[in-house]
Amino acid sequence: MTQNRVINALSYLSILFLPVLFPLIVWLLTSTNPEAHRVAGRAFWLHLLPQF
Repeated sequence: MTQNRVINALSYLSILFLPVLFPLIVWLLTSTNPEAHRVAGRAFWLHLLPQF
């Protein structure tokens, strides 16, 4: 559970260091962990499509 929190936080905070690449990599590598996979996918799309 703690590992998920770190991965989830890094997925959203990656806007500061690897905006699209880090969430994409996490999204592709966490197919066996549904919570981290879902959060990384949301972070990827959030970084890719700016809010208006």
